[in-house]
Amino acid sequence: MTFPQVQAYFAGLVSADAELGPLGAPIQVDPFQDVEAAKTAIDAHLKATGVCVEVGFPWIGAPTTNLAGVTEVEAYCELFVAESITHTHTPNRIGLVNRVITCCTARPSAAQKPARCSAVESVKTEQGWVLHMFTFFVPLNIKPGSS
Repeated sequence: MTFPQVQAYFAGLVSADAELGPLGAPIQVDPFQDVEAAKTAIDAHLKATGVCVEVGFPWIGAPTTNLAGVTEVEAYCELFVAESITHTHTPNRIGLVNRVITCCTARPSAAQKPARCSAVESVKTEQGWVLHMFTFFVPLNIKPGSS
């Protein structure tokens, strides 16, 4: 997986999940996007399904080189899941948190290492919904001379 694929990778996992997919396609955060347009999209998701998943813009940590000479880099990606307290939806509460972790840390193939979750935090917002924040790491393999 390459760095530009990270955001779409997590959005694809959530969209393809049998329990999370019906809640709506994740919004891929773009730091160049209009803030008001993003707020409108989030509100629309919350009103329609009670949940809005946003996949944050990824960043990269410090590289390491393994014994085979392959440079290993982890891309960090945050997922934000806004959950309505008043709208009925499934999964919900801790079940929703668990489903996001399970979905995003599943091994995509025998040849690829799975992502790992390093942090989860949930807070009640002033808008009256709960925001679950997840930090995931996904390995990227970069061979010398590759792009």
